[in-house]
Amino acid sequence: MHWCDPALQVTPGFKKWNHAISLLLHVCSGITLASLESLALGENLAKRSLTANITCKHCGELETANHVFLHCNFARQVWDLIHLWTTDFKPSDCASFGEALLLTIQLKNLPPLGVTGNIFPWIIWGLWIARNLFVFENRVTTPAELITKSIRNAQEWTMAQANIAQQRPPSSHGLLDHLPLDTLVCFIDAAWQATTQRAGCGWIFFTLQGERLDQGTSIFEHTSTPQMAEELAIRSALLHARTAGYSRICIKSDCQALVASITSKNYPTDLYGITRDIEHLSLSFDFIVFSFIPRNMNFLADSLAVLIL
Repeated sequence: MHWCDPALQVTPGFKKWNHAISLLLHVCSGITLASLESLALGENLAKRSLTANITCKHCGELETANHVFLHCNFARQVWDLIHLWTTDFKPSDCASFGEALLLTIQLKNLPPLGVTGNIFPWIIWGLWIARNLFVFENRVTTPAELITKSIRNAQEWTMAQANIAQQRPPSSHGLLDHLPLDTLVCFIDAAWQATTQRAGCGWIFFTLQGERLDQGTSIFEHTSTPQMAEELAIRSALLHARTAGYSRICIKSDCQALVASITSKNYPTDLYGITRDIEHLSLSFDFIVFSFIPRNMNFLADSLAVLIL
């Protein structure tokens, strides 16, 4: 068993994964599962007792995130025109925005698109801009125009990132050499509801080459604190890994206090039992690392946790 510094970073093989997550964060400008309720959509306005103009301007149905981005006739026309992936996939066939987002992470773009990352967020951003132009300025965007502009924006962003990468000096920290080549990286997160004291836990296993290998979710009742939810998520992921026969894993959590507690073995009194479970489970592996990852880089695990809750 190996315990490692919480500052250990994501491996170089995760460049593709990092690019996809960075793309989601920069392009969607806050359009994530956790913040959909903050968008000025009709459904969200109705929750605040603002009942005027809550229907879709295209078709008159209640304006929800799933409707605007996936199921509105206008959105369906956009997705029907798109043939950008090597796999035949239509986000409009998905039940929710979150489901579509998760499924597109591993899709590969058809050449010669000139975009190395996930094109899905760019189309989502295009749909949001087109919606705002129609609602506030009465300007109509055609599906073809939306797709063309979205691809052009994605290409420009990809080129800009390449230029930045060329200007950035190489890192000399050497922290990543500690990981064996067959290590699996597991991103873990938990969502917690104070009113119901329920916790949703999600985890995703990747190879060092960025290939998604496995994932899982769990729900727990009577969860008193957010940190308890995070600990339950790690314990669940370790149980999953042991059952699957994984022997070398790197655990990534955005709960810095928890990672510090586990690596220092300075366990909080109120969560001593769960933390000891984590320690005992860790003995099942030939190699294990617990490290902190910023919340904005833990998007996929967070999405799973929110969806299951």
